[in-house]
Amino acid sequence: MAKSKIFLCLCLSFIMGVAIYSSGLLSTLTIYILTIFSCCLAVVFYKPKAIIVFGIIIFLYAGFMYTRLYTINISTKLNALQAQTSIIIGTIKEDPFLTDSYQNLIVEVKNNQTKYKALIYSPFYPKYQYNDILQVQCKLIKLSEHNPQDMNLIAQNIVTRCYYPKIKTLGHSKNNQLTENLIKIKQKLSTIISNLLPEPESYFLNGLLVGGQSNYSKTLKEIFNRTGTSHLVALSGLNITIIIGIILYIFQAMLVHPRYSFYLISIFIFLFVIMTGAQPSIIRAAIMGSVLLVANKVGRLNNPTNALLATIVIMLLFNPLILRWNLGFQLSFLAMIGIIYISPILRYFSNKIKPKFTHTKIYKILSETFIITISAQLSALPLILYTFNTLPVLALPANILIIPVIPIITILGFLTGIMGFIFMPLANLFALLALILVKYVLVIIHYFASLSFAVYNLNINGFILSAYYLVLFIGLIYGTNYMRKQERLKTEDAMEFVKLRS
Repeated sequence: MAKSKIFLCLCLSFIMGVAIYSSGLLSTLTIYILTIFSCCLAVVFYKPKAIIVFGIIIFLYAGFMYTRLYTINISTKLNALQAQTSIIIGTIKEDPFLTDSYQNLIVEVKNNQTKYKALIYSPFYPKYQYNDILQVQCKLIKLSEHNPQDMNLIAQNIVTRCYYPKIKTLGHSKNNQLTENLIKIKQKLSTIISNLLPEPESYFLNGLLVGGQSNYSKTLKEIFNRTGTSHLVALSGLNITIIIGIILYIFQAMLVHPRYSFYLISIFIFLFVIMTGAQPSIIRAAIMGSVLLVANKVGRLNNPTNALLATIVIMLLFNPLILRWNLGFQLSFLAMIGIIYISPILRYFSNKIKPKFTHTKIYKILSETFIITISAQLSALPLILYTFNTLPVLALPANILIIPVIPIITILGFLTGIMGFIFMPLANLFALLALILVKYVLVIIHYFASLSFAVYNLNINGFILSAYYLVLFIGLIYGTNYMRKQERLKTEDAMEFVKLRS
């Protein structure tokens, strides 16, 4: 077996181990028995195939036990907490964000050699900043490992929360100055956008660039939900992956050398991470999107499986709970699957259609954008339906009309922010160009949302979701094999033609 296939099997085994423990499919005893059996198999037969099977089982066991130990550590922190009124002292470790009713503060608390995070729901005023040291008096509510909503917070290492706190600012920490400065850059960027664009266009552009929907009215949020476009203003992994994929393929359509496109998009990703405050979710999405760049640079865009799986394993080593409980990570992964594996099949069949203008750059850019959007939606939309139990009927046409301009709006938005630091007249020009495109997006969204059949309540259970992805997997295998067969026939025909000519 080739080394690349062995590496693929080992990565998949580790991921499967994490998935098995997270889902509770097998008990710890069963995993122990499988591991002991694989050890005996390797010792008795000691053949290459037996050694490979042994390695696969060991990596599966490693993923299982790593997740188990990580979860036990979280459980220890939960068990140490008691639901009672108490005073905690901690430091704000993430940029505070606003919801409809609260200012949300994620505070890191160190107590008797135990470190944990608490989510504090504070009134809108006074405002607090990253690295503020707070004394908080409130009733701590311990999160439950049996509540899916609580598990979303536990996956972020948050183990408790409290409402209606009494807060006293004790000072400001000097630790993590780099992160604090990045957050200040993000806040400054948001302020520049808000000053140069009217509402609600400034809200949309800020949501696209730095995330957050706190300034949106309930009506505007409902419009985004009805059209399946809320991911645009949530700074989601799905959105970021699509943007990176579209920019990459636009460069390819414009015949930009892979080396130059690699460096240009790498700079874009780096600036994107900085300007958004280097949030953990953004860093994960940027890493996932970078797999496309690496695969493109080494000329293996059709087979970047090992790079993708290695990236996932590295992320799981930092936090194995994200595999089951972090929707942003899941959507980012599925979008990558769609872009890498579905788009080549769609591109192959789209090339069969050859109108007169098929060789123009505009056609190539639009067709690639359409293909990337469809590919990502085909792989990610079912999970969205399963999670939220609603089907935005017009999500696909709305996204097809909107997503092609999103990379342009993103670039114009960043140029507006950067020029706002340097040269305001140029910032005004970029803001005007961005405003035109944002207005176009909002007109499309409002129109589709106004239609009575825009949303349909749809309950999808796990069986239907699994069946869909099974059919999609079979379709990918069939489509890939069909393309390879056609390419092989073309090669054989070309060789036969050369023989006849000679």
